[in-house]
Amino acid sequence: MPNLAPYTIDPDSTTLLDITRTLTHLSTVKPKDTFIQSQVPKLLTTHEKLSRQSQVVHSLAPWSFSVTEDPEREFRWRQVDLQTRLSNGEELTESESKQLKELDKLVTQMSEFRQTATAVVDVTLVRRTDVGGTISHVNSINLIPPPAKVDDMQSSDWRFASFHEQTRRLRYHTEPWMTFLKEQQTLRDILNDQQEVQELLWDESLLSEAVINLHATAEFIVEKSNDCVDDFSDEDCDDMSNAIRSLSETLDSMRRLKQGNVRKLERVGKMILDEAETINEVLSRLMVVKKSSVRG
Repeated sequence: MPNLAPYTIDPDSTTLLDITRTLTHLSTVKPKDTFIQSQVPKLLTTHEKLSRQSQVVHSLAPWSFSVTEDPEREFRWRQVDLQTRLSNGEELTESESKQLKELDKLVTQMSEFRQTATAVVDVTLVRRTDVGGTISHVNSINLIPPPAKVDDMQSSDWRFASFHEQTRRLRYHTEPWMTFLKEQQTLRDILNDQQEVQELLWDESLLSEAVINLHATAEFIVEKSNDCVDDFSDEDCDDMSNAIRSLSETLDSMRRLKQGNVRKLERVGKMILDEAETINEVLSRLMVVKKSSVRG
C-alpha cells in the first residue's frame, strides 16, 4: 500500500483536558501496550498535580474564573492581564505579585504537559487513509489536529500504530530532535514578526536568544552526530550523516558568533535554518505510515 504524507499531531490544536481524556481512554483500551502503560499513568499523575496546583494559584488572588474546556487558556489570560497591568505602571498587590510568579511556572508546566501528552498520542495513533485536515506545514512535515473525540480512535480515520511505527515515531519525539525543531520554529516566528512590524518595535533580544539557542543545539547535534544517526535505517542514516556534515561546515564558517550583533545573528540564524531543511526532511521520514483500510 502507498504511504501517507509525513505528519505529526499539533499540540496547539488540542486542550489540556481533551488530551487528558484521550490518554485515559488509551490506557483503558490498550492495557497490554507497553509504551502506553509506561507513559500514561505518569502523565495522569502529573495532570492531577497540575489541577491541585491550579487551585492553589487561583486562591492566591481569586479572579472571575470561567469554567471552560481549556483551563490552561484561562490561567494564561490571567497571566497576561497581570503582566499588562505591571507593564503599564500599575502596582500589583503582594498577593497578585506572588500569583504572577506562580502563574509563570504553572502555565509553562501546563504547556509542557500538553506537548508531552500529545506526543504520546502521536506515537500511539496513526491515520488510516489520509492525513485529514492539515493545519500547516512546517519543518518538512504536516501538522494535523488529534482525534476530535475518543470514539474517533476506533473509527475509519484512525488506527493504533504497529510496534514498528511506534518505534519510528517515538524517535522523532526524542531529543535532540524535538528541541531542534521547536527552536527552528521559534526563530522563524520571530523573523516573520520582524517583517510585519517596524524594526524599532520588535524586541531584538528575542532574536538574539533564539539564534544563540538554535546555534547551541546545532553544535550539540554535530558533536553527538554518531549517536544521532544510530536511530535511522541505512539509507536514512547516510542522508542524515551528510546533512549533519553540511551543518557542521556551516557552523565552522560562523565561529565568531557574537551576541549583540543583531544583523550578523539574523544572517547566522537564516543560514542554520537553511541547513536544517535537509535534516528536517530526513526526520520526517520517521513519521511516514502506510495507508490502511483494515482496523488495527
